[in-house]
Amino acid sequence: MRRWLAMMMVAVPTLAQAEEPAPPPDVPNMVTPTGQPRPLERDYCVNFSEAAAEARVARQQAELSALRDAVAEKISELNLRTAILKQWVERREALLNAAGDELVKIYGTLEPDVAAQQIVRLDVRVATSILRKLKPAAAGAILNAMEPKRAALLAKVISSAGAGP
Repeated sequence: MRRWLAMMMVAVPTLAQAEEPAPPPDVPNMVTPTGQPRPLERDYCVNFSEAAAEARVARQQAELSALRDAVAEKISELNLRTAILKQWVERREALLNAAGDELVKIYGTLEPDVAAQQIVRLDVRVATSILRKLKPAAAGAILNAMEPKRAALLAKVISSAGAGP
């Protein structure tokens, strides 16, 4: 019996050690320094944050590229419109400058009937330029003395010269 008792004394501490639960598999940082379990969501976010940042940068670069293209298209459209407006201004100034100030003074001193007969024979651009530079009352009297079709044509050209393209 002594033998049996001695074996038991030797075996009991070994059994006690064997009965202790095995430690969980080695999982890095599953607990916080305070001993509380760390949430798995945080690990997921940490693991994918770099990939998410790269995807965000790629998306932003694609958006910027699309915006750059749109701005370039608008700039070319505005340049085209600017060129059209410059041409229109040049045509308008050429029309207004076709009649010199001296010629306008001459037609302004003539009787409306005589001035109308003379202006009817002129080029449309020169005639409208003269009529635009005359005082409104004198230009109206001259247009009134003209043939209605020709007066309507000149009035249309005068009114379109003041309008945009």
